[in-house]
Amino acid sequence: MAYNGTSGIAMFINFSGDGTPSIRQSRRIASITDHGTGDYALNFSFTVVDSSSNVNDEYAAVGSVGDNGNFTGGYNPERMIKFSNFGNGGLRIRCRNSAGGANDETSICCIITGVFN
Repeated sequence: MAYNGTSGIAMFINFSGDGTPSIRQSRRIASITDHGTGDYALNFSFTVVDSSSNVNDEYAAVGSVGDNGNFTGGYNPERMIKFSNFGNGGLRIRCRNSAGGANDETSICCIITGVFN
């Protein structure tokens, strides 16, 4: 996606969700709220432009989880990440293990793209 002023890959985050969540690196993410095991809210540092009647039309998120506390890589196809509760000020992330249960992850990475202020 080309950047044209207000659209593009404008946010990212790399954080640890194990124990007390902590941000390693981010852009335009103000904070993380811990809602329990494997359940986090990303709080944006700005408000998403809502040019339609549905903020879900304004942006999309992709992400991955790892299982290595040293963050040296490692792809585990049995773990998954789910995005929900898309809003003007943030979104919710839920991490699941291969059995579908909630799971804290040591390495969570997300990219968010869309229409932003």
